[in-house]
Amino acid sequence: MLMETEANAKARGAPVYCEVAGFGSAYGVELDEQLGLGAMPTADAVAAAITSALEVAGVKPEEVGFVSAHGTGVPAADAAELAGIKKAFGAHAGKLLVSSTRAQLGNAMAANSGLDALVCAKALRDGVVPGTARLEQARPPPPSPY
Repeated sequence: MLMETEANAKARGAPVYCEVAGFGSAYGVELDEQLGLGAMPTADAVAAAITSALEVAGVKPEEVGFVSAHGTGVPAADAAELAGIKKAFGAHAGKLLVSSTRAQLGNAMAANSGLDALVCAKALRDGVVPGTARLEQARPPPPSPY
């Protein structure tokens, strides 16, 4: 994957698969040393990151159809992420397609954002949302302690 300005891509005749129009980060916001979980996002931090990214991009929540979740399989983190998605998208959250590729790709730590960008670009290009491996049954997560 190569990220470059639109002008550079057009000048060299490269196909443009998507545009990074906004971003936000929820990690490193709070530490929960009692549970030994290290840097964990809260639902509020996740919602703030999503809301910020949407505002910077000039996109309304109801214009979003797919969310590529971090989804590490850590129950507390996944619960906080889901709660944050619901808070940021409100009533529209129930209409979103949400999946995580972490089970297929592993947790690449700092490289996760780049991998997720590739997944999203391909989903946009092909019109196919990736599934979540080993998800036997979607169910509400346990309440988040965050």
